[in-house]
Amino acid sequence: MFTSTEKLTESTQGAELPFPKYEIDGFFLLSIMNGNETLRVNPALSDEAFFKASDLKEYYKADIKKLMEKMNLGK
Repeated sequence: MFTSTEKLTESTQGAELPFPKYEIDGFFLLSIMNGNETLRVNPALSDEAFFKASDLKEYYKADIKKLMEKMNLGK
């Protein structure tokens, strides 16, 4: 996972990728994780970091709840 398009370009050294790029809301990504995953952010770059999904889910619990409520509007 990359924090920006610029970070992706830096990682690939500007090479065109043979597959599509997708952008996903971070809170949505966390909401569909079970918590056992490890997220690797900006792989192979100087600011590479690893995060336990369970820690992020707990820290952003209120934001994830708001997103889930927003997604359920109109149902």
